[in-house]
Amino acid sequence: MSLSDRNYLRRQSLALHTQEEADADKPSLKAVLFLISGRVPRFVFWIYPIVLVFFIALLVMLAGLLGGGANTLDTVEEGAITFLSLALSLPVAWSTFVIHVKRCHDLDKSGWFLLWNLVPILGGLWVIFNLGFLRGTEGRNEFGPDVRELF
Repeated sequence: MSLSDRNYLRRQSLALHTQEEADADKPSLKAVLFLISGRVPRFVFWIYPIVLVFFIALLVMLAGLLGGGANTLDTVEEGAITFLSLALSLPVAWSTFVIHVKRCHDLDKSGWFLLWNLVPILGGLWVIFNLGFLRGTEGRNEFGPDVRELF
């Protein structure tokens, strides 16, 4: 085997190893939505509410089809829909909070930054501007590696 063949095989092996490491670093959907550690890029911050609204609209349409319309729902069906809404609202609220905290982490800020939302009007606008429009920290920060390549 010639030296160039060995170098070629070494480069191929390194490229394959690097790709396997990159795939292993990709967080699962469960980790992105429910685990508070780590970072997410702006794309996830903006796409999450769009996907969420789509699924909520789908559930509302499904509830309307199954119930035969709002005027014909009986007490049991109304109770089931109310229970389902409440049961889904907790994971949705938690995952929304997690996405916002992870976006703060991408900016190298603590999740406590979200307390700016308590300031009427301007606080919410300030948080949306920071989380939605500012680019995250390049490279690794105290909350984890750069995530732009992972998403």
